[in-house]
Amino acid sequence: MRKLKQLLLTFILISTIISCAWFEQNENEKIVGSYSISQIDSQGTNVTKGVKESGGSYKIVIDSDVHSVGHSAQFIFAKQREHFSSDTLTNYYIVDTIKNVNEKEGVYGPLTKIKFDSLVIILKIPNAVFDINYPKKQ
Repeated sequence: MRKLKQLLLTFILISTIISCAWFEQNENEKIVGSYSISQIDSQGTNVTKGVKESGGSYKIVIDSDVHSVGHSAQFIFAKQREHFSSDTLTNYYIVDTIKNVNEKEGVYGPLTKIKFDSLVIILKIPNAVFDINYPKKQ
């Protein structure tokens, strides 16, 4: 009887530990093509790209605290928050979806607002508007 209680207690403990991993929320919203916004509790809001060969896996293109996104036919642009003590810094990124084949190819950033505006002109990105906004998750 004692071994049965120990076995039952062990089973309950293991089940509880394993089930905690499923509490993390993961939400995806398609931007364009294979690119999405992934909101993962432990990682924040990321721009991700699906990996065709791995059946549902993705790679992070822009990580952590992305709060605004926009896109054109070829480009995705994003704003990211960075927190340093009491100051918040905004980084800007541009992803060239044609050149972004491996890892960070075709990913420009982090950029300041001035550098972002200059690169928008150089890359001839029409109407670089951040039209999708994500609130900071608590």
